[in-house]
Amino acid sequence: MRAPVYRNIDTTSTVLGLALPYEAGAVGLVAVLGVAWAPPLPTILLTLGMYLALRIAGRGKPPGYLQDLIPFALRRTAGGGRFSAAARTRGQPRFPHAPYRSRDPGAATPEAR
Repeated sequence: MRAPVYRNIDTTSTVLGLALPYEAGAVGLVAVLGVAWAPPLPTILLTLGMYLALRIAGRGKPPGYLQDLIPFALRRTAGGGRFSAAARTRGQPRFPHAPYRSRDPGAATPEAR
């Protein structure tokens, strides 16, 4: 059962079909910087091109896809392809001065082997 107080969770906030704040903010930033540094016609064309590129890139994708993809790609690049602490420490030796215990009761421990 869906409670009526949570009806706004499934709605998306958009400006001209671009999700807030990343997609619409990127187009707005291009427009503002273009007005400051370039003549009007190239600014309009650049802003329109950025808008169309974001709309085409997000076509057929779930809501918020691009705003989740960009931080994901940055984390992947910064982490060298490794995401979790477990993935980063996989090649490290275990601490030899205490028994190894897992929170998973079905996992095999070195003592059980």
